[in-house]
Amino acid sequence: MLPSQERVKLRVHLGSHTECQYLLASYGITRGSLPLKGKESEMDLSYQNAWFQRRMLREEEQRLKAPVPIPFINTATTHQRNESCHDTASGPDNANENDVLCLAKRVKGVGNERLHSLALIYLAAYDNGSISSRRTIVGGIIDEVHRHGGRFLKPDPRAASETGLVPSEDEGKIIWMELSPDEQRVKVTQLFRNLRRRRSRPSANSASIVGLPSLTSSPTPAIVVEQVGPNNVLFGPRLSHPGNRQLRELVIRLSDEYNRTDR
Repeated sequence: MLPSQERVKLRVHLGSHTECQYLLASYGITRGSLPLKGKESEMDLSYQNAWFQRRMLREEEQRLKAPVPIPFINTATTHQRNESCHDTASGPDNANENDVLCLAKRVKGVGNERLHSLALIYLAAYDNGSISSRRTIVGGIIDEVHRHGGRFLKPDPRAASETGLVPSEDEGKIIWMELSPDEQRVKVTQLFRNLRRRRSRPSANSASIVGLPSLTSSPTPAIVVEQVGPNNVLFGPRLSHPGNRQLRELVIRLSDEYNRTDR
């Protein structure tokens, strides 16, 4: 009897094309992996063809790794002798929302944001810790990602070369593979380095906080108003306008409450 993970399940989603895309995305099915594109229902099977080619590649590797049959079979060691033919290197076919996607650009998924938040929480302890404590922090963050059902994934270069899908252009169609434990530790360590570099870099808004003009931010373009309404607030020397009087009355009425608050 097949386990529940390998059974075919059917779930019906009703709604518009965009609504169904959002519903399927909550199950880790990306928009790029769907064969129907747009309201015209155009068929795009590039992702399905990439998945099929990857499965063929796995089966071919499994066939080449299979041991040569021998006349004598010892049942006590059958699994050990045939261990190489098990599909242990097969990676995930789709990424879910809790996975950490390792791409050249910033990914705003749930898994990536969780990893970023954990790194910010432990950044000070990581910077001030010893080598052993840093290893413990990195391992704890990786375990926390796994505890939420997440994996560290990167594009499979073999599938990209076979299918021609470019990760930067076809993010929803990427065939993923899981990072090794050493690669996961390198990924988290590199994230700490990037956060430390950003923290030491002077912020563009630091000048405006102390009342100085920012040197990197571009000035906000002025908006020309042809007609002034009665509810507008005008800035200038001793202007008497309904909007200005209304603002002054609100400030006087709320001044006591404002002074009592903890600012």
